[in-house]
Amino acid sequence: MTTQVRLGGLRGMFSLPSDDEWEDADEELRALFDPDLEIQPVRDRPA
Repeated sequence: MTTQVRLGGLRGMFSLPSDDEWEDADEELRALFDPDLEIQPVRDRPA
């Protein structure tokens, strides 16, 4: 499945990764937009 993403002036096409690839892809996309962003997966946050 391919999804079109538009963020500010940036636009791109991304294939949605499988569940086991999702975390790595999420980190890579966040690093592109904000290299200083601290990545904290939702499942590791307190309820």
